[in-house]
Amino acid sequence: MSAGFPLVTVFIRPEDEPCVAAAIGGLLDTSTSRFEFATSPEDPSLRRQWAIEHPGVPVADRRCRVLWARFDESDAHRVAEAAIDVLSPHARAENEAILAGRDVHATPDEYPWYAHVPLWETVDAP
Repeated sequence: MSAGFPLVTVFIRPEDEPCVAAAIGGLLDTSTSRFEFATSPEDPSLRRQWAIEHPGVPVADRRCRVLWARFDESDAHRVAEAAIDVLSPHARAENEAILAGRDVHATPDEYPWYAHVPLWETVDAP
């Protein structure tokens, strides 16, 4: 097993970290000890995403954290998809709708995030 790889940077409250790790572990049928939230530099884009998607809702004690996973690198894509399925359960369906050429109305994320591992296919710009 590798020493680990970063999955996502997420804007999250400290008390939500164990629940998120447990939910991802549940999807993968693995121990939560394979996941670790680590300090991350503040990312203004995640704060902006929060402000846009949750107008008037205070940030509270949310902070930028990197979620690391201790898996073989060959599992990176599968593990990252599971993480996004927990953090943003609507993201996969929204991506599929975009690929199918349908209109998509983005659903606000409870945890603003960005992935460090490629997730799904994208549509090439015209």
